[in-house]
Amino acid sequence: MNSCPVSNCSCVKVQRVPSWPADSLPQTSACSVVVLPREDPNSNLLPILKPHEYKIWITKKSSGPGGQCVNAAHQAVRIRHIESGIEGFADCYRALKSNKALALQQVSRKIMEEKGKKIARERGILRKQYMGTGDRSEKIRSYNFLNGTVVDHRLPKPDDGLSALEDIMNGEGLLQDMIEPLRLQEYRQRVKDYVVFEL
Repeated sequence: MNSCPVSNCSCVKVQRVPSWPADSLPQTSACSVVVLPREDPNSNLLPILKPHEYKIWITKKSSGPGGQCVNAAHQAVRIRHIESGIEGFADCYRALKSNKALALQQVSRKIMEEKGKKIARERGILRKQYMGTGDRSEKIRSYNFLNGTVVDHRLPKPDDGLSALEDIMNGEGLLQDMIEPLRLQEYRQRVKDYVVFEL
């Protein structure tokens, strides 16, 4: 499914007969399905900042333990990421190099946190947008366990979207037969939208 660019976010109808009690009537349910892109596996790694991406100030003498060495040298470091304005500050070490490394780490961590919040917001907006109301009128596909069929309602001819339920549930590739016409339909719609936009 990951290789297929067809949108698969909407309401799905499921028709089934419960196994208990024996005289159960067919039941119909609807549920919303949202398929979102996978998160980047590298999104949890701290970004490595290049020197041209930040400004650095050696601002004041460090404070804390260390005696004359600390009081005599300018070792406190403030770093600002140019693009985002995020800052980091360190003055707890004797060595300027150590304070710089700590300040850079602070900035990188804050950038990563902001990026994570932004991704979470965007995913939340997408999820909310695709969920809809969950009403059956929004359904795109019906899984009929009684007849053993799957019908995709986005296709103009119902027979084009008809496929064997058991084969699809077992992942035997018949879903691809249903997806190809959808992919073609989506491509045509994009071309149509583009032509209308350009005119």
